[in-house]
Amino acid sequence: MATQVFIRTAAYNMDVGPFFTAWMKTFNDSQTSDGAYPNVSPKGWGVSPAWGDAGVICPFMFYWAYGDTKLIREHYDGMCAWIDYLKTRSTDLIPACGRGSWHVVELRGRPDAEGRDFDGVLRLEHAAVERAVEIIGKPEDAERYRALAAEIKSAFAREFISEDGRIHGDADLLSDGVVVGLVPSGLPEAAADRLVELIEERDYHLSTGFLGVNLLLPTLTDIGRLDLAYRLLQNTTYPSWGYSIVNGATTTVGSDGTAIQKEHGFSDAGMNSIQPLCVRFVW
Repeated sequence: MATQVFIRTAAYNMDVGPFFTAWMKTFNDSQTSDGAYPNVSPKGWGVSPAWGDAGVICPFMFYWAYGDTKLIREHYDGMCAWIDYLKTRSTDLIPACGRGSWHVVELRGRPDAEGRDFDGVLRLEHAAVERAVEIIGKPEDAERYRALAAEIKSAFAREFISEDGRIHGDADLLSDGVVVGLVPSGLPEAAADRLVELIEERDYHLSTGFLGVNLLLPTLTDIGRLDLAYRLLQNTTYPSWGYSIVNGATTTVGSDGTAIQKEHGFSDAGMNSIQPLCVRFVW
């Protein structure tokens, strides 16, 4: 579900509380007995990291927007069950399957384009549950989630980070690693410098996929490069957010950055689900 990517922006701009209260009930009704959330709800279609994260990220973002713990309390057991499910489907906390960052510009057309599973290293979904434990006061769960957080950080470093602080996969992984604290102490500065270098190499354009791009601007802000964040945001040439707008997108944008073009209209509908334009801006 792309829902977890745009809920924060949606809640910032509109009163979506009643909608998400009802939708989360439907989504959790779709959760299977082993803890798996579907990629699509209520119909149900497949299971993979990042998409099912809506089950844990949306209740936390509901609290962030409205200060209401209702969804966390109602769906806490399901949130924990999803974490347990991902652990059983992982090897050393690295998931066996996933969709990578989805629609990574530089991987488009390559057979391994969906095989970059860093997005499912239990990082964002675990972070949401760990914070939920603190918010609603679950001291009996706090210790095990703190221990899991340390294990996740070690797994990420072991699998993806070299000794000089470079992260395999570069741009997609860099934003993830810096923003959620998965880069080991002493290396965040090197990782941040590499992120800036990669953006400069691409002439200040996007290269991340759909599931990683929403972390990019907050990460640049966090490392003190607000100038780069605004430069990326104001671009109108491909690949950029502005490219979709100048080609006719108003309130919607496709997963693929070329989903709509003035000369051809919308491209292949099979690969370009249409989401609110806010979907890519903030997590």
